[in-house]
Amino acid sequence: MQKMGKARVAMLLVSAGAVMALGGCERADDKLAVQIDKASHAMAMSSGSGRALAPVEQRSKTYQSVITDLSGAIDGASDENQAVAHVLMARAKLGQASIKAGEYVEDLAALTHQITLVRSSEARLRSQLAVADSLAGFDPRETLTMIDARAKELDAELAHAQSGLDELEAMQAEVQARQDAEDTGARAEREFEQALRSQALRAEGRMRLDLVSQAVSHERAAAQHEKRSSEIGLELATVTRAVEDRAREVATLARMRKVQDDTRDRIAASHDGWGDQRTAALSDAKASAESVSQALAAVKVILNDRATPSYDAVTSAYDQAVGEARKGQSALRQPAAMVSGAAQQALAEIHGGMGEALGSLADVLESLQGMPDVKVSGLDAKAIRSKAKEAKDAAKQAISSASSSYRSAGGRVSELGDLIDPAASAAAHEDDASDYDDASAEMGEDASYDDGAMVDETEDMADEMSEEDPG
Repeated sequence: MQKMGKARVAMLLVSAGAVMALGGCERADDKLAVQIDKASHAMAMSSGSGRALAPVEQRSKTYQSVITDLSGAIDGASDENQAVAHVLMARAKLGQASIKAGEYVEDLAALTHQITLVRSSEARLRSQLAVADSLAGFDPRETLTMIDARAKELDAELAHAQSGLDELEAMQAEVQARQDAEDTGARAEREFEQALRSQALRAEGRMRLDLVSQAVSHERAAAQHEKRSSEIGLELATVTRAVEDRAREVATLARMRKVQDDTRDRIAASHDGWGDQRTAALSDAKASAESVSQALAAVKVILNDRATPSYDAVTSAYDQAVGEARKGQSALRQPAAMVSGAAQQALAEIHGGMGEALGSLADVLESLQGMPDVKVSGLDAKAIRSKAKEAKDAAKQAISSASSSYRSAGGRVSELGDLIDPAASAAAHEDDASDYDDASAEMGEDASYDDGAMVDETEDMADEMSEEDPG
């Protein structure tokens, strides 16, 4: 049987959860090897491997337990096993960071939504101030023409937004249907499994073995359906958030359109009493300015109490995963590079999202400068613009670092670096003579680290190794 390279063996066994002590270390004398086996099994169980992903609370406990157990046993162990432990701990820290990322996404969505409310209130304020200004020396015809023109613009924007919402809702229905189909398939397979097992209890000999074998096949098929359902559920959650965001945009445009209609009706109703109407418009504008001020105060609370702390926590968590992975890269280059690349790629998305939100907030604050009766709650447009630039720069650096990490892995994995950052790869990429086996290509489909995706191949690897080296 053909021997397999040490790099592929290490990558497969670490990535899938099974671990071996490379370099001929005596596992019986190595306390760390025991903890590695335990941690590998725990990581595989919590992350899928043909079954649904474990709940967040369970995964969080597993990740912390893996880190605690391995860090407590690493001193004095062989260099090879220490490298394996560092990569496992890096994967656990990557899992912890992913959980924090979920919390961060919710906080960032709340911040973005509140900024949208500020924009809506600002639009209403500007419309009311425009009415008041037009009434100061009034000729209704010019004003009505301007209002009609703006109404047409809003109609076009609203139609475009509604069209996008319709498409997203259709996509949401299609994804839901796919998940329902997987759930139906899983239930059917489970029913077949149970029926066959019941028959097996009453059967004997070869017939019983055949029935049990068929039941196992249906059990595996059900697990595959359930796994795909879980994966589709993540896709459904993303589409649902997009539907909700677009629905809020449609509602905001509809409110703005109504303001135009109300304003036009009020102006067209009478040519008398413009002074009183201007006073009423200014009163409405003052109320809208208060709404803007309150919305900005809410932005400040969300930014300071939720979005910024969760942003700091999740970026720190991903940085820790990168730092831990680097400790194992000298002995396990490819698995360590994959974890580093995944963490750095996630960091790029985290930094990018915060940069976009802060940039949008800076735009709003700059737009509101000089607006009467608006209080910005101590929010400094210049300082926020600077933080937005820092976050966007950090995103660029993170994606460049992710690209470098993937390229450093060598083999087919390096193609990920070219994919996520083509410009940097074109400048930095050099021909890599090393060529890992096709395992890197199997992992290269997704920058995220799938703990259970390679279990079957790892079991085949273990069988081959046991035949090659019984000791």
